Amino acid sequence: MSSNPIILFVGAYPNMADAKDDLKAVDGLYRFKTIGAYQAAIVARDANGELQVEQADRSYGRHIVNNLTQSAIKEMGQLLSPGKILLVVVTESEAHHALRSAMVKATRSIDTEAPSDSKGFQTELDAAVRGLA
Repeated sequence: MSSNPIILFVGAYPNMADAKDDLKAVDGLYRFKTIGAYQAAIVARDANGELQVEQADRSYGRHIVNNLTQSAIKEMGQLLSPGKILLVVVTESEAHHALRSAMVKATRSIDTEAPSDSKGFQTELDAAVRGLA
């Protein structure tokens, strides 16, 4: 891991409203400077297999958290089974405890440090999604 690792937090949700509520809570952490720059995405596969994505980006071009790309989200969506909803948050700060306290509506979650290179990040993201999908 680098000296300033990326924190990857993935939570599973029973419905879109709960995922959106937790995303708002994460944004509150950012506004109160509890966490630094972050990227987030709610990724859901509906009963018909259609992928729905809502993104939030508070990275402002900061390279360390620019790993949550469209291709990463698309690959993550392919791992989801119908009816599954995930919220993924990527931040550069040591934010495990803060994210856990904000993302209270997740029924299950995985948080880990991920390498900042895109291949290593994608490997960690895929592993987390498989663990919850």
